[in-house]
Amino acid sequence: MAQYFAIHPTHPQARLIARAAEIVRTGGVIAYPTDSCYALGCHVGDKSAMERLRRIRGVDERHHFTLMCRDLSEIGTY
Repeated sequence: MAQYFAIHPTHPQARLIARAAEIVRTGGVIAYPTDSCYALGCHVGDKSAMERLRRIRGVDERHHFTLMCRDLSEIGTY
């Protein structure tokens, strides 16, 4: 089921952010705006969600994805 959230850029609604995070945590795929277009995202450890992204984008298992981190300190985890 698709859902659309319009999150205010300077006053984001905590309820909507929490809902989007819950979608990702439970295996969902999200689309989010970047500076040039929209990107697709999922939880990095969820193989089913990553396979769904591959099917949506039409890429194989050799395709590399971008890792999004909340800050530089999180990079060491991966």
